[in-house]
Amino acid sequence: MKKIILGVFTLMLCNVMFARETKTYITAAYNFGKFTERAEKAQTEIENNGIDLSVSGYFGNNWGIYLNTDYLFPSKMTVSSGGISLTTTSSDWDRAMFLSVLLGPTYKYSISEKFELFGALGFHFAQFSFTSENAAALNYSFGFGGDLGCRYLPTKKFYLTGGCILSHDFYCKGETTIRGYGTTKVSDSYNLGSFRPYIGIGFSVKEIIE
Repeated sequence: MKKIILGVFTLMLCNVMFARETKTYITAAYNFGKFTERAEKAQTEIENNGIDLSVSGYFGNNWGIYLNTDYLFPSKMTVSSGGISLTTTSSDWDRAMFLSVLLGPTYKYSISEKFELFGALGFHFAQFSFTSENAAALNYSFGFGGDLGCRYLPTKKFYLTGGCILSHDFYCKGETTIRGYGTTKVSDSYNLGSFRPYIGIGFSVKEIIE
């Protein structure tokens, strides 16, 4: 796996160094989906809505670099343990938010002049903050993620896009404070997955190096 990742990054670096043409896609999208946190005896599902901003830069051919940022606002949380489930909604807390970053190589495949598929795979970082009357939490997590999607280009510069971001974080560092019980800090292995479909619009910029 390490050799595959190293090979992809080496190929991408060569494209950047010798590319005479670059094409950049800048996207803004509406994101809706779910994070699922699994522990030994419990599971938490968090439904979100938010804003998805991404930039993809391709160098000379179909390979490039991809950066995605998500700003997600949970609308419902469900905690399940021992056959019992407890659901809360945004009216039950003061503030809750996910910040997500995905960075890595990307590849696009043109089916026609106006339609193309693309994919990205890379490192995933997330921050989850939560505040209510009796509790507060701030967690940072790390793992891998990807984006699978398509673009429809009715003009040379404007496009419509849709797809899905997937992620799996396996390490977490953070702390939780509960009124009357103090603060608990954690720095350990983790199991947080996400499935985040999106729809959006964007524009592309093409530059030729003389």
